[in-house]
Amino acid sequence: MTFTETLKAHRAAANLTQRAVARSLGVTETCVYYWEAGSRKPDLGHLAQLEQLLGVTPGALLVPLAYGDTA
Repeated sequence: MTFTETLKAHRAAANLTQRAVARSLGVTETCVYYWEAGSRKPDLGHLAQLEQLLGVTPGALLVPLAYGDTA
């Protein structure tokens, strides 16, 4: 599973829209879209906020990156 797939799956499991995530993190909805599309990655601060918002353990969203995901 890629980073983008992991992020989308956790967001869906948390029953959050891209808009809700964006508002919670203080970023634009387009920014969240780019993260999920794989054209950009969140910085470490936003990554930590995402993990807290989605209720996942620290590093859970990064696991795919450790296995060579480049998306």
